[in-house]
Amino acid sequence: MTHSALDEEPVASRRRTLLALAAMAASAATSGATAAFERAPAAVTQANAVLAQANAAVAQATAARAQANAAVAQATAAPAQANAAPAQAKAALAQANAAPARANAAVAQAPAAPAQAPAAHAPAAATGTTAATPAEAASAGAETSAAGRVVLGQVGLSFYAVTGAVIQEVLERLGHTVVVRQGPHEEMFPLLADGTLDLMAAAWLPEGHAAYWTRYGNDAEEVAKLYDGARFFWAVPDYVPPGEVHTIADLAKPAVAARMAKQIQGIGTGAAITTLSQKAIPAYGLDAAGYSLRPGTAAEWIATYDAARAAGKWVVFPTWAPQYLNRDGKLRPLQDPKGVLGGVNHASLVAPRDKLRALPAKTRAALAKVELGLDGVTEMDYLVNVGKHTPREAARIWMRQNESRVAGWLKS
Repeated sequence: MTHSALDEEPVASRRRTLLALAAMAASAATSGATAAFERAPAAVTQANAVLAQANAAVAQATAARAQANAAVAQATAAPAQANAAPAQAKAALAQANAAPARANAAVAQAPAAPAQAPAAHAPAAATGTTAATPAEAASAGAETSAAGRVVLGQVGLSFYAVTGAVIQEVLERLGHTVVVRQGPHEEMFPLLADGTLDLMAAAWLPEGHAAYWTRYGNDAEEVAKLYDGARFFWAVPDYVPPGEVHTIADLAKPAVAARMAKQIQGIGTGAAITTLSQKAIPAYGLDAAGYSLRPGTAAEWIATYDAARAAGKWVVFPTWAPQYLNRDGKLRPLQDPKGVLGGVNHASLVAPRDKLRALPAKTRAALAKVELGLDGVTEMDYLVNVGKHTPREAARIWMRQNESRVAGWLKS
């Protein structure tokens, strides 16, 4: 072996060693790269989660900043509102101080009102404007605090409401404050008996409300007879031939029963017309002919009649006088030969005796003179149901048209 061959052996050996080391290093690097590549998706997911948290934090910070700005705005406005409060209070006090002067001005205008009334009242009746005249306002408001509070009861039907509205107007002109209680018969009469009501408009006597008066009227008395001629009756539309249907008994005739609506629409169960009509059906043998009575609301009662009339159908209509449908002559009353529906009544303003005695003498004297008449109540009821006035408006219109009569009530 030559010297050069011996020198090359270590070199070859070192080269192989270096190559082996390089191969090992390359293998390790590859393994590390592979592992890093595998871990990359998880790292991306974590980064996205961190980014989402950061965005949420930014949104919370923005909302907090908005709330802070709103709080600052409220705090800024508070002093201005506080500063305005004394001014508002002063304005209210000024209005209160001015009220007596306005009342005195109204009283000062009152003497001139009667001369101006005719011109003022004509447009009011035509347009439905029923604001009180200066004289009415002065009369109603001058002594309100002195005369006292009166609780006025009335049954919840329009013809009672207009009657009550006249009484309310009279009381207010005498200086009273009036509280109106309204409801069905079966609620109002007990309130009369227990003293909740100071006055009630109205009781039909001697027959119409006899059952209620016997039970609840022992400690009450009649204050004024408001109208005569009140009565209950059954009617048919005027196009039903009188030769075929003249009395309630005629409804049982086969030819009539074949054409007539068998369900008779009534009003509330506590109304006298309802209880009397329930008696009339068997009394005249109408149940055997298929007739029945259906109690309901006043609105249902009117709607049934209006629908039948619009269609030209034969229908029985339990009703009474005063009532606005009697005004136009399109209802024809049926004779009641057995007298089941009762006779003629008067309608009275009534009051508990002790409550009546507690009223000022001037008030008692004025109320005792109130008389409306059957036609007066019918007219006011027409103004409400056809003219679409409120009961108060209808009462004021009628009272203005009957000024001399009303003046007589109020005259000392």
